[in-house]
Amino acid sequence: MQSLETFSVPTLSADEIARHVQKARALRSQALNHWIQAKTESLTKALHDLVDSIGQGHKA
Repeated sequence: MQSLETFSVPTLSADEIARHVQKARALRSQALNHWIQAKTESLTKALHDLVDSIGQGHKA
């Protein structure tokens, strides 16, 4: 049988929890903004490539 190791968990005040939650939300928002920017740039490039290929098709 395994012996269970005891450990202590730090106690956080409501203000400390609120700060951690706010920091986590800010990081999530920042990550989402980076993802949106990357997707927008990728889609923009894809659309420009599509328009260019359509334009080249009309020239032929």
